[in-house]
Amino acid sequence: MSEPRMRYEDNLHHYALQQEIASLERHIHHDIDNWEMDMSKDLLDELKDLEKKCRSVNQRMKKDIARNS
Repeated sequence: MSEPRMRYEDNLHHYALQQEIASLERHIHHDIDNWEMDMSKDLLDELKDLEKKCRSVNQRMKKDIARNS
């Protein structure tokens, strides 16, 4: 397989993963907004941390995709 073709396929895979992570981040944010009053503080903190990690990974993947395009 040629290098450009391989990079293109890697970018497609990374883009799909990036979209899934972005969707996960939105779902977590939605759950935090809707269930914040019913959650324990520990669970709420853990979800907020997970939301931040998703955002960070999402941003890094976008940069990788742009760099490899």
